[in-house]
Amino acid sequence: MPGERRRRQFDGYNPPTMVPDVERELPKTLTFFGVAASPAEVPFELPPRWRAARRLGTGGQAEVWLAQDLELGEWVAVKLFRDDLGETQRERLRREVRLGRSLSHPGLVRVFELIETGGRLAVVMEWISGGTLADRLDDGPLPIGQVLAVADEVLDALAYLHGRGVVHRDVKPSNLLLDGNGRVRLADLGLVRPLEGGGDLTATAMAVGTPGYMSPEQIRGLDPAPGADLYGLGVSLFHLLTGEMPFSGNSSFEVADKHLHAPPPDVRSRREECPAWFARFVGRLLEKSAGDRWADAASALDALRRKRVFVSPRFWRRAALIAAAITAAAGLLAVWAGARRGPPATVRITPGQLVVTDAHHHELWRRQDVGKAFDAVVGDFLGEGTPQVAISSVPAGKGQPAGTDDIAVIGADGRERARFASVEPGGLASRYAGVGSAVDMPTLFALDLGHAHPALGWVNQSVPWFPSVIGAWDAADGGRPGLLLYNSGHLHRLQTADLGPGAPVVLATGINNRLGYQSVIVILAPPSRARLASPPTCVSPDLESWTVDRGSAGSPLIAYVPLGLSRGNFEIVKAGRSGIEVRDGPSLVELDASGNPRGSPLFGRGPEPRQRFWAALAAACLEVKAGRGDADRLMAGLGRDHADVLAEPPMRLARTLMLARAMAIAGRHDDAVALLTAAAQRAPEEPDLWLRLGEQLAIAGRTEPAVDALMEAVRPRPAGRGGLDAAFDLLVLATREGDEALYRRVVSRVSGASVTQAPQLLMLFEPVWAFCRGLWSPSSFDLKGADLTLFRADRVLALWARFERDGDAAAAEREGLALARDDEIGPLARLLVARAQAQAGKASAAVGEARTALGVLALDSRTELEARLWTALAQRVLADALVAAGDPAAAGEHYAAAHRLAPQCWFGQPPSR
Repeated sequence: MPGERRRRQFDGYNPPTMVPDVERELPKTLTFFGVAASPAEVPFELPPRWRAARRLGTGGQAEVWLAQDLELGEWVAVKLFRDDLGETQRERLRREVRLGRSLSHPGLVRVFELIETGGRLAVVMEWISGGTLADRLDDGPLPIGQVLAVADEVLDALAYLHGRGVVHRDVKPSNLLLDGNGRVRLADLGLVRPLEGGGDLTATAMAVGTPGYMSPEQIRGLDPAPGADLYGLGVSLFHLLTGEMPFSGNSSFEVADKHLHAPPPDVRSRREECPAWFARFVGRLLEKSAGDRWADAASALDALRRKRVFVSPRFWRRAALIAAAITAAAGLLAVWAGARRGPPATVRITPGQLVVTDAHHHELWRRQDVGKAFDAVVGDFLGEGTPQVAISSVPAGKGQPAGTDDIAVIGADGRERARFASVEPGGLASRYAGVGSAVDMPTLFALDLGHAHPALGWVNQSVPWFPSVIGAWDAADGGRPGLLLYNSGHLHRLQTADLGPGAPVVLATGINNRLGYQSVIVILAPPSRARLASPPTCVSPDLESWTVDRGSAGSPLIAYVPLGLSRGNFEIVKAGRSGIEVRDGPSLVELDASGNPRGSPLFGRGPEPRQRFWAALAAACLEVKAGRGDADRLMAGLGRDHADVLAEPPMRLARTLMLARAMAIAGRHDDAVALLTAAAQRAPEEPDLWLRLGEQLAIAGRTEPAVDALMEAVRPRPAGRGGLDAAFDLLVLATREGDEALYRRVVSRVSGASVTQAPQLLMLFEPVWAFCRGLWSPSSFDLKGADLTLFRADRVLALWARFERDGDAAAAEREGLALARDDEIGPLARLLVARAQAQAGKASAAVGEARTALGVLALDSRTELEARLWTALAQRVLADALVAAGDPAAAGEHYAAAHRLAPQCWFGQPPSR
């Protein structure tokens, strides 16, 4: 029975698995032991969760074993270090494992845990089954196309590391593993280190890495930077292309000396068919000076993908010397000064820099700021007959407050002609309660609306989750910048298309978060028809205000079509009067000019039937929220009146999730559970049904079935929402229940379930567990290395813990008020303010702050487990404030509510007398 099989999986059951054959897949740096080890032959004992299967190999400091994770039924690699490691080496290993666990990228081998067995430390990591690129070199050089793919994938992983201030320091073929899909995975993070700080315990004057692949600066014992990784990759690519190392010798000293002083051979002298541009690319990676390579992997990756490999700065230095010897410097400068500069044609963007050039590659102007990320697009947006450059920027990786002037239009002379904000202040929070005030960098587009000049379009989104907005400015048509759509999810791309009579329309593609993490295509009227002089905006139809927006004059929304669970690579292939073709994963989907998919009863019938359904669904949800709607009657009515629309599975999923949310907001959790249970049984492959079912079960107090449903939502799937949200809910549930066994089980499940950003999630959740247990130690709230954009409540919890330790009520009130203006974490910050005020004798003010926070959290707690946890905290803080204000009778009901919501947390316990 499917239900029985699923329950066994929830309980950690996995059928016995054969030990995989790994002999052919070992790195060259290890000596292989091919005989499978019986339990009696394993010279150490792992913790009960893992069972060693066979030794994969041994090196100078460690041996590697294949082991099975008995809890998850998966194979892992266990790197067991010698037992004579000193304390400094042990601390360095602990630090590196912490750093490795915080990294999450599809091109990196994941690090799971650091364990100790028999006095020896061991690292548990992902086992990659495809062997190493060093193994593949046994059969000679690799095909050039494969080496190109290797370069792209390794640079993508290195760009992720460099973007987080981390260098790998040992890039070589034996650390480049192939997974089951043939993708390269960068392994052995044992030498990674932060670029700055971090308490590096490696001896400073010691070369670190593998001699044959070490950069000159590493050989000299200098502090390695991203350029060292690029050099190691250059040596590796040379080796993969030619089957030979660029430098060889009779001793390590001789090889090191050649790395320092000898010019590298040209790849094409040993592999003639290698493209000239790629040979130049490898040559630049092998430059002796790090400054003559690229600044980091992101810059090198951009050059690789553009196939535009300009010669290194060293070339230009030599060229300048030669030119100076041939002609007078003044004459050369006169030639350069007399060169004609044309209008902007191209923009080159690298981390921290944007360079604008004309059609002859003459630089016109640039913007440099190492702390910023940029985007740009060229077009005559002002209608002056000469192109300008629209640029957007944001502090790299941090976002900025909505309302910041983050888009500028700049002329050929570098002068700013216009500047405005992509998202107005408070616009997101007014439509999506609890969304933070920070937004990301706008992505810019030149939109061809059939006029003589393009319009400027952009997409921007909240940091880091949802929603997003579409904006446009048709300056040549006399309009002003304005927004066209708020979307409950991330939109990624804009383009225009002529789908029929009238002006071209704007097409947007992306994801809707609330409708089940589905790919969506949006058709919008062009800005000129939307009268941007007084711009109306619209929201995606999962918000009931869509009906009001649709009724407003000039609403830009023509069609909003969900097309199924997102696979992450949804794009428009072509669009015209014959219809639209989109790629969704491996499939091509044909749509008519209104976005209706072929095979649907709506195909060829225009946008009106779907628009009528969205309006009817929004009205039904409003009925439910008001307590007037009978769920069965509403479902039957929608099914009867809109059977043609509901023939599409994505629309049925949208109906279920919207009605279930409305029921939850109305407090009808049992009705929501019944609706979601029936839908999940019909469509068990849709993770959002399990996620929302688990949340409603937990809110209804049915913990065990809630865990089962959320565990099902965590399970990796090829499409739809990843497991991060369900994993977070599971951690909240375990914390609320005070169930350490469940908490450990969830941590193990999340660590091994390929959940994107799982290491960061687990790092960020540790303070929540400590906070709810009343453990105020500074070590429990150490947020160094954590990505606080993922879970910003930790900022408040760290301040709260400090207040509980030092009792500085004035500082807690001041710092809490500074955070209370943030819509996302404001309610939690207000509770800290109230607790500090109550202890400082400001009981009346404390009661007001606590009531304000409770009013916000109580509504959100009907749909969100985190809000339900903080609602219990709000009840406790309000009760304490009422006692301080001399009203213990009123406090009693709030103490009882806190206990009912979170009985195992400190704030759910009865107050101490």
